[in-house]
Amino acid sequence: MKTKILLFFSYILIIFSNIIAQGINIGGGLSFPSGGIGLNALMEYQINSKVTIRSSYNFDILQTNACSLPNTDYSCLLTNFSFNILYRITGQQVQPYGGVGLGYFTPDISQNGNADFLNSQMLNKVKYNNSTGYIFLIGVDFTAQYALHFVVEYNYTLLKPDCTYYLEDFNLPFVNIKHNGTADLSFSAVKCSFIFEL
Repeated sequence: MKTKILLFFSYILIIFSNIIAQGINIGGGLSFPSGGIGLNALMEYQINSKVTIRSSYNFDILQTNACSLPNTDYSCLLTNFSFNILYRITGQQVQPYGGVGLGYFTPDISQNGNADFLNSQMLNKVKYNNSTGYIFLIGVDFTAQYALHFVVEYNYTLLKPDCTYYLEDFNLPFVNIKHNGTADLSFSAVKCSFIFEL
């Protein structure tokens, strides 16, 4: 058992040493989606002076309308893992860039206040399904001394997951009728991050 543990930690140490040798950058910061706030962590690998590959994990809290239905007020806790390709335009210490990406999103919805109504029916039990989404971004990378970068970025995420919601009819109390729909969780966000060169 001890030998297996020692081999496991040796393997992790070798991987970490290879990551440092390859010059992978890590970082994190705050994100400000429309009507909310969030955290992000990221890892980058610069292929050349122009092209960078980034993977990131984001944790955002935002306000949203459930399933694009009227008169609904829900909070959305949205976590996602994304993979992006960035293209740096020019510059040394100030580097503007653009990019595209693909993410896997996990929404967790909670209702604010009292139950909502749609066509005289009470709306409750709204559930979003996990979904893939598309990410478009532009940003500026400010390179400071000692291999430290400060990044300001604007993201637009296009996300339309399927959702399930239930309507309770006043004429049939405690009877919930299941409906399926498509949500519109598309949102924009400004992100501010620090990135360190390993």
